[in-house]
Amino acid sequence: MYVRLAFGVAAHLEPEILIVDEVLAVGDADFQKKALGKMKDVSGKDGRTVLFVSHNMAAVETLCNTALFMENGFVKEQGTPTQMIKSYLEKGSLLKRIYSNENIENAIGNENVRVLFAAIENASASDADEMIDVNSAIDLRIVFVNSTKEETISVGFDLITLKGDIVFGSTNKTQSNIGAPTEIVCRIPPNLLNNDVYQIHLYFHTNGMSGLFSYNELLTFEIKDVERESGFLGKVNGLIRPVLQWEKIEYTHAK
Repeated sequence: MYVRLAFGVAAHLEPEILIVDEVLAVGDADFQKKALGKMKDVSGKDGRTVLFVSHNMAAVETLCNTALFMENGFVKEQGTPTQMIKSYLEKGSLLKRIYSNENIENAIGNENVRVLFAAIENASASDADEMIDVNSAIDLRIVFVNSTKEETISVGFDLITLKGDIVFGSTNKTQSNIGAPTEIVCRIPPNLLNNDVYQIHLYFHTNGMSGLFSYNELLTFEIKDVERESGFLGKVNGLIRPVLQWEKIEYTHAK
């Protein structure tokens, strides 16, 4: 409540420079939406400066037109929000294509499900750890232990961009080995996803779709578009970029 009040007072004092530090880390969704809207008005309509400090990548990319990547109190890089987010993820080792913990007691999960292994793999390359291109098929590989009394449970995931957009979700009712590791693989076809950074939100449900366990940001990975990057053609518009079939047909004048 104190932070919300402080932000409200500061925003309406019409300062030339508004310094906002992690204000979106508090409050409900409605407050966060209003705070973002107010900061956009201050910087856009009023022409004043907003110094926005946050670990919320989506908010930084949405709100800012210039970003600083800081480390240990010093400016490491400066550029567009998209460029700095990429540097932050890469240099901060936040790109995580593999999670592994064979110790079931320490693995992520709860009394219902434990995840021993999860990985994003390049299914089109001999080395699964190779860089993923837009032309690559992608495997999401999961090893989990089902500790419920139901052999059949639902395993699913949402594929999410750093801005928080859900590209798609997928679930599968899986026969599992109760109390023992079960390995499953979901393949994402090539020529579907755009070049971007994505995160995996993993979740488990009972056969009747009651929640068992979920985990946000389990994996974070990047898909590159080597051909367009080398040709300076820029990014294709849209969350996805499927290769669609085009056909030229003989035109017949309508009678």
